Amino acid sequence: MVEVRAIPLLAWLRCTISHGMRFVLLLGRRLWTYSNERLYNISTAPPPHLRSDMLRKNQTQDGWWLQRITERALYKDGVYYAAIEYYYLKKLRRILNPKPHDVLFDVGCGMGRVLCVFACKNMTRCIGVEISEELCSWARSNARQMRGRRTTIEVICGDAASIDVSTGTIFVLYNPFGSKTLDSFLYNLRNSVRSNPRYVTVAYYRDVHRVLLEQEEWLQEADHFTTWNDVNVSIWRNVDVDIAAADNNKCRLPAKAAVGPL
Repeated sequence: MVEVRAIPLLAWLRCTISHGMRFVLLLGRRLWTYSNERLYNISTAPPPHLRSDMLRKNQTQDGWWLQRITERALYKDGVYYAAIEYYYLKKLRRILNPKPHDVLFDVGCGMGRVLCVFACKNMTRCIGVEISEELCSWARSNARQMRGRRTTIEVICGDAASIDVSTGTIFVLYNPFGSKTLDSFLYNLRNSVRSNPRYVTVAYYRDVHRVLLEQEEWLQEADHFTTWNDVNVSIWRNVDVDIAAADNNKCRLPAKAAVGPL
């Protein structure tokens, strides 16, 4: 009888320990996020009224789906809003190591968490690109009220498929859209580097469509890491500052590229 009862008891203990560890981990993540939000004096999680009015919960663990954002997009392939965890965001900032001459683009900036964290470094400018007017408003509000800002923050409300990236040197993307928009973005970035030769860095967080970057002959993977929940982060840099002499026959054109500012 003792051995028979021991089996369900062990299963109960394992289940209790597992759920307890998950709870502690979740609580720790939320406390860490809260402390960083207070440190920077920003708010990058959607408040309750926005969640009910503008957002509907998606079948994901780390984001909200923005239903009507994609209606204004060229390819209508926007992905749910989510923010990079502060631990990995600061790790990414250490790896990218921005310099005073750098201009950072956060493509799909949401409520501006990446912008605010990077703006604490001495850079030329931090530019956020976001297609949602509501999220742009929140990003601008966070940029105005944040503590420790050392760099000018600008938020552009527009489509990543057609933005002007001619001034950017560092680009951060948290899987903000599908393959078609990413393809157009990379096409525009390549043309930008051809007309204005410079070194650029692309940090692709949750690199679902990394095959598109692998197909870009002028880019190569310089670094990568994986988060605790198996999210892949890859960092890409151009091989040569001058790619104007590349073979045009090998240039990959997107299905419908939109070049230039909105």
